[in-house]
Amino acid sequence: MKHFTPFRFTVSSENWTTGRLGLGDFLHGLCGASLVVLAAYVVCDIPPVRGDNSRQTVEWHPYDDKDPLTDKVTHRIAGQAEFADGNMVQVFARCADAATGGRYPGLSIVIGTFEASSRAPKPYAWQKNAIELPLVLNDRQRPAVHAYTENPHANLISIGFYDPAAAKRLTHIDVPPIMQIDTFRPVVAMKQQVAWDNFVAGTGGTLGEFLQATSIRVQLPLVDGSANVIEIDPQDATLKAYAAQCNAQFQVRAR
Repeated sequence: MKHFTPFRFTVSSENWTTGRLGLGDFLHGLCGASLVVLAAYVVCDIPPVRGDNSRQTVEWHPYDDKDPLTDKVTHRIAGQAEFADGNMVQVFARCADAATGGRYPGLSIVIGTFEASSRAPKPYAWQKNAIELPLVLNDRQRPAVHAYTENPHANLISIGFYDPAAAKRLTHIDVPPIMQIDTFRPVVAMKQQVAWDNFVAGTGGTLGEFLQATSIRVQLPLVDGSANVIEIDPQDATLKAYAAQCNAQFQVRAR
């Protein structure tokens, strides 16, 4: 088992939300108000993207994560890559436990960014607490992954690949009885579609697409102006076995 030491992360980001559709939400939708409420904006001066960016392929390795309190050992996989400009990434794969109602409905690829020499966190280039990560799957440009944060110094972003059935359950909006009448159904349907679209915008695609892919490239805009690219090979033996096991959990539940 290869030794692997995760570095220190700042507060991470979120790229999907769920919630209950209440009467207040309904009234906002009826009046055409914005569906997104931001508590605060942090505007950072982001330098222009540099021209010395490079691409590195992540090599995956299994490692054991031991809880210092309970001594419970969890088998995980992770990878690491360094760039010529002095930046580096650590990449982790995480799977929600479908049987116990894990939070994300699929496989998450978690990308942490650091300064290679000091191992200090290197924040992403957040603008107004949001960012878009360009993503290419099998040499085809996909819609950019949208992520959001409450911490403008966050150096951790998770890109999800979802099981469609589990994602539909997760993004389903609970409708109050007062709105379960024909008059309100168009508004409820609109809200449901918005919830689904917002969820998908924070993902790299479905878990099935991930399993069939041979290359996934993600560009990482950082606060120092760099925008290096990591390449993930879903057919890497270690990653493929982990993703297949993750997918099997959701298929069992769907039966």
